[in-house]
Amino acid sequence: MTIGQIFAPAKSAFPPSMVVKPYYYYTRCLHALCNAHPLRELERAFEQDKQPWAQAMPDLLLEILKNVRAQGEPNALSAEKARYYTECYRNLLKQAETECPPPDKTRQPGQRGRVKRSKARKLLERLQLFEQDVLRLMTNPIVPFTNNQGENAIRMTKGHQKIAG
Repeated sequence: MTIGQIFAPAKSAFPPSMVVKPYYYYTRCLHALCNAHPLRELERAFEQDKQPWAQAMPDLLLEILKNVRAQGEPNALSAEKARYYTECYRNLLKQAETECPPPDKTRQPGQRGRVKRSKARKLLERLQLFEQDVLRLMTNPIVPFTNNQGENAIRMTKGHQKIAG
């Protein structure tokens, strides 16, 4: 990442990333999340936790990607389609809220710390909290679906450094 990307002018795009809270200290840019990570987590939530919403969400995200790519240049959906997909996304999150409710906040005497949440619940809360960043690829033509290309480029360089000593 270059200094220009970090201290970019207001409303410029930020490369897609995982949810890493320190990135959000950079407030002069728009953030986007890498959707490859939630796809893997959704697969896990469906297969291991038997969460039905986790099967429908990847289908929606991949349908959005398909429609964005079908647009051609520039790769951004119309405002009407973006609203439609945002509504679908929110409806799935509402369904998920009933299928994966928050944990009971009652505590045993002497119990400290946060109430334990399942991995599926943590994923759901991240998808709710970072909705705009997950869906940014619909409205911003320069935001890719994943950051795999960037990760792979770094991985090769790091591998060469390890081999070279």
